[in-house]
Amino acid sequence: MEQFEEPSFTLGVVNTNYLNMRTGPNITFKSIDILTKNEYIRIFAKIGDWYVIQTDSDFVGMVSKKYIKLIYQ
Repeated sequence: MEQFEEPSFTLGVVNTNYLNMRTGPNITFKSIDILTKNEYIRIFAKIGDWYVIQTDSDFVGMVSKKYIKLIYQ
């Protein structure tokens, strides 16, 4: 089981054309939304190489951290 981490940052932006937001921290989990490049997200937690996020349309799910550019506050 991956370790849950609380990040020191809370905002990010999608850095790829299309990004599947999933129900869990792996590509085998169901896709629940598709994010687009330059879309801003809120980051709540990190599990392995995945972030727990919320979109502006209030969807909550997980995305791979390699497709997110962090915005430090």
